[in-house]
Amino acid sequence: MSKLYFVRHGESEWNVADKICGRTDIPLTKRGHEQAVETGKKIVAEGIKTDEILYSPLLRAADTAKHISEMTGIPAHMEPRLIEQNFGVWEGTSPRNAPEFLKAKKDFLNRYGNGESMFELAQRIYNLLDELKEQQDKTYILVAHNGIARVVQSYFKDMTNEEYAAFYRGIIDDLLEHPACTVEEVALAHCEREMGKEPNDQLRIALHKMIFIDLYVRNYWRGKAVRTLVNAGIPVHVVGKGWEELEDVRHPECLKLHPQTDSVTCLEMLADAKVSLNVMPWFKDGAHDRVFNSILNGAVCVTDPSCYLEEELHEGEGVCYVALQDMDALPEKVKDLLQNDSGRNEIVRRGRAIVEQKHTWAERAKTLAAWIAEDAAQ
Repeated sequence: MSKLYFVRHGESEWNVADKICGRTDIPLTKRGHEQAVETGKKIVAEGIKTDEILYSPLLRAADTAKHISEMTGIPAHMEPRLIEQNFGVWEGTSPRNAPEFLKAKKDFLNRYGNGESMFELAQRIYNLLDELKEQQDKTYILVAHNGIARVVQSYFKDMTNEEYAAFYRGIIDDLLEHPACTVEEVALAHCEREMGKEPNDQLRIALHKMIFIDLYVRNYWRGKAVRTLVNAGIPVHVVGKGWEELEDVRHPECLKLHPQTDSVTCLEMLADAKVSLNVMPWFKDGAHDRVFNSILNGAVCVTDPSCYLEEELHEGEGVCYVALQDMDALPEKVKDLLQNDSGRNEIVRRGRAIVEQKHTWAERAKTLAAWIAEDAAQ
């Protein structure tokens, strides 16, 4: 084996639902299929040459590999040893990073009831890598799972049990403790401790893969915000998968579930709403289009702040800001907005004037075109 590339499968249905997914055979989402196709295109664009794709027999990895093979022309073959770890009694439970599950994973002899221990997993992956290593002139792409990726990494890099289990958890814990920080800030500090302070390709690749941490932390705060409002007896309409798993709500009748739908329907729902709830992604110098869409459709957006948002929209200009650290203040702020029609409408009016001038899709297109023209001129 002269070189090895590793590709994790695209987004699966249980990734979206935040469920623990090991040996259970769960398919890709539409987005997961698109991610796989884009990965194939990127392999072609970057001129990566390999002899063979080996993939896990589970559907989410097999379909990812087949898309890549179709885009690249690289032959693909199923390798049963690349199947994800069997998490036994934890399969299908939620959330994926439940503290009890993370604690159980630190015991490398734990079979999770009727599953597979970390030692058993490492044995089959190490055996496979030993065999591939003997093929000195061949280059491979492995298409498999997150758990397999960690074992592959440990084959090439010495890691203690604690390092293996806690690296990503440490980043997540830091972000939950310091919600004003960005993923980049926290992840960079952790990566530098692992890899040194000098920027390099390995560090850039590691940071690029932190998107799942952004999704986890964002969903954590979204869940906490919705739970806080529902527990205060405020009706909250939520759209998409996973919300039925929300636990510990004192007023479940206030949690109004709607199936996953398209963007146009979401905009129509915003037009029917008085208040929308937003939790910012962890790029703190930007904004989410949900903020602007809410204002344009007549709803006040209650959101945590970002540097960019606070520059563009002051408090009371279509938005009301609530710091994530001050979640207890959220119910009263929302109640005040719902009960004060004239005040709420005035907030929307002030915000809409700004958004219509600067933050429609048409205005964004003009700004981008101007930047492109300026860049071309230089």
